[in-house]
Amino acid sequence: MLTARQTFIHFLQDTGARGSLTAEQQSELFREGLLGMACRQRGLKELYLEAVGREHRWRSLLRKLDEGLAHHGQHALVFKGGSALGHLYPASGLRPLSDLDLVVEPTVESALKDLGFSTLSGYPWVMANGAFQLDLHVHPLGRHRYAFPWNLQRARQHSAPLSERRGLFRFQSEDEMVLALLHAGKHAYSRLIWLADIHLLLPRCEPELLRQRLREAGAERYLDYAHWLLAQLQGEPGPSLNALEKKLLRLCLQRRAPETLGMLLPLLSMRSLPRALNYLRHCLRPQNSEGYSARVRDLWSLLRRSTSP
Repeated sequence: MLTARQTFIHFLQDTGARGSLTAEQQSELFREGLLGMACRQRGLKELYLEAVGREHRWRSLLRKLDEGLAHHGQHALVFKGGSALGHLYPASGLRPLSDLDLVVEPTVESALKDLGFSTLSGYPWVMANGAFQLDLHVHPLGRHRYAFPWNLQRARQHSAPLSERRGLFRFQSEDEMVLALLHAGKHAYSRLIWLADIHLLLPRCEPELLRQRLREAGAERYLDYAHWLLAQLQGEPGPSLNALEKKLLRLCLQRRAPETLGMLLPLLSMRSLPRALNYLRHCLRPQNSEGYSARVRDLWSLLRRSTSP
């Protein structure tokens, strides 16, 4: 992960880099979401323009959805990477997407079908149209909503439209920050681009309002986790954490069993035992068509992989 970390440090320090990239390095950077960023830093024009072209196609899709949903009298909230496009990063081509995450009402599906999207077989929450894929959410936190009482209704009321058409909306910066922190933690910070999102979102947040939103969600510790990881990547000490928190975050940096680590992190910050038990119940519940015994075996295997030397 050396090339990705070096690229990320150059991003944090706003400095350039030199040299071409091997196929292996390109693969590593792609996994971390930093390929476009590395190509721009190194002046690799052809590869960087490919990243810019991909982003422009996603931005064109956002405009199409914004107009199409408004025409049908519907709306959706775009968040995570889709919200960052043309809004968060200082240049095009720096924020890759594999899909577009939307918070929707059930009535939006018919409008999306009229816009050429269809549901993927076996994945009722995913709709696709050629190269584009939409990940549809009832709640942006998924099972983490059982751990963190973030107020979606209030966040909707404070969201802002992407344009005057008012088909797509994005969350207020402070709410987007809470979502970015919890999403990155849910996946054990397994892509450096998510820490880049957090780094760029923080200056856009009003400090006292952000602290209020984090307190409401019970997610204050996640800001410390992101701060500690950003400091570690730069060789700095970071905020004070306990030994268990540091151990788990170091495993995150080693890319060890992100599903297990992502499930464990909320338990370190939750203050309510009933909420913790309810969250665990949803974590242990079988996924899709697997039975309870298969789910227990999967979780045990993940836990062993995350703690083995």
